[in-house]
Amino acid sequence: MNLKDIKQSQIYQMVRIIWTYRLPDKVTKILAWITRNKELKNIILIESHNDFDMNGGAFYHHLINNGYNKKYKIVWLIKNKNILKRVRSKKLPFNVEVVPMFYLSVKRSYFNCIARYAFFDCCFLKKIKDGQVFVYLGHATRAMKNCRGLVDVPKDIDYIISASEFNNILMSDIYKADISKFVVTGFPVTDVFYADNKKRTNIDKELKNYRKIIVWMPTFRKTPFADGRCDGKANYETGLPLIKSKAEFERLNDKLQKLGIRLVIKFHPGQDMDVIRVSTVSNILLLSPNDIKRQKINPYELIIKTDALISDYSSISFDYLLLNKPIAYVLDDYNDYKLGFAVDDPLKYMPGSYIYTIKDMETFIDMISDGREDKGHERIKLRDMIHKYQDGKSCERIAEFLRL
Repeated sequence: MNLKDIKQSQIYQMVRIIWTYRLPDKVTKILAWITRNKELKNIILIESHNDFDMNGGAFYHHLINNGYNKKYKIVWLIKNKNILKRVRSKKLPFNVEVVPMFYLSVKRSYFNCIARYAFFDCCFLKKIKDGQVFVYLGHATRAMKNCRGLVDVPKDIDYIISASEFNNILMSDIYKADISKFVVTGFPVTDVFYADNKKRTNIDKELKNYRKIIVWMPTFRKTPFADGRCDGKANYETGLPLIKSKAEFERLNDKLQKLGIRLVIKFHPGQDMDVIRVSTVSNILLLSPNDIKRQKINPYELIIKTDALISDYSSISFDYLLLNKPIAYVLDDYNDYKLGFAVDDPLKYMPGSYIYTIKDMETFIDMISDGREDKGHERIKLRDMIHKYQDGKSCERIAEFLRL
C-alpha cells in the first residue's frame, strides 16, 4: 500500500479527525476547567484566510506598526504546517508567537482559554469564558455568489466587521447572524490602497516594462479539497474560464504582446490547480496560490499596480471599486453557474464591461489600451453604497471601537 492509499483509507481519516479536532477539543475543555478562575490576559489571537494575509494579516501589521504588541501578546493561529515551521525558524517581532490552528497543541488550547481578544477571517475557535471578545473580520466585502449555508459564523461571535450599513442587510442573511453584531469600520485589507504605494514589493519585477497591467482574478470553479466542490459546469482544454483552447490562449497572448500589456491571472486560494493546463507565457503571468505564498505577494499590493480588473462573481470586484478603475466581468457561465447568486439581479452590482466570449475580452483589452472608460459613473455610485469609509483607516477604527 503506497502513501496515497494510506491517506485515503478509513483508518487514516479517522485518526486524522481525532488528532485534528476531537483530541484538541478534549484538551481545551480540560484546560478550561483548570483555568476557570484565572483572569483573562492581554492576549490577541489572530487567524487569517491563508496565514498572515487578508484582513487578519492587515490588522496584525497595524497592531505591530502602532506598538500594540507592547501591551498585548499577539498569537497567530497558523493553518499551514509548512508556514508554521518556517515562521518558527525566524525571529518574530517582540511579544508575537505562533501556534497551530488545528491539531493537538496544549499552548493553543491554553491561549484559547485566557485570551482577551480573538480575530478570525475564516476558521474559528470556541469562546471559553465570559468577557472574551471574538471578532469576525471576514474575507468578503459583499457576497455575489450564493454562500448561504457555506459560511458558518458561530453564535458566540461578538462583532462582525462590515464596510457599510448597506452591506449589513445582505451579509446578515448570508451569515445567518444578528444584524446588531455588524460594526461598520471598513475592512483592514483595503487600508493598503491608501498607504504609500511607492514602496517596492515582490511583484514589481513581473510588472515592469509594460504599458498597462490588467489583473484577472477568477473565483474558483473546482476545489482540491476533500469535498470536491465544483461550482462550474464548463471543462475547457485550458482549465480556465472563458478561454476554451490553448490556441485561444496563445492568440490572446499575441494580442497582449502587440499592445504592450501584461495580463496577470491570480487564482483563488480555493482553486484546484491540477485542472489548469496552461502556464505563464510572455504577456500572461499565472499566479497560483502556492506562487503567492512562496513569493510572499500581497494580492492587494498587486492590484494597486494594475490599470483594470477582470472579475466574475468574486467579491474582489467590490474592493476594487475603491481604486476607481475599470472592471470587466467574465460571464460565460452566468446562466449555469451552479452555486447561484446572493441577490436577484447580480448584474445590478457589476458596473463595467460584460465578457461572454474571448472576443469580448479582446474588446475590453483594447479599451484599456486606449485609456477609455466604461460605466465609470455607475462604478462610483456603487462604490459609495458599498464603502462608507474611503480613507484607509479601517484598522484604526476597529482598534478604537474595541478600545485596545
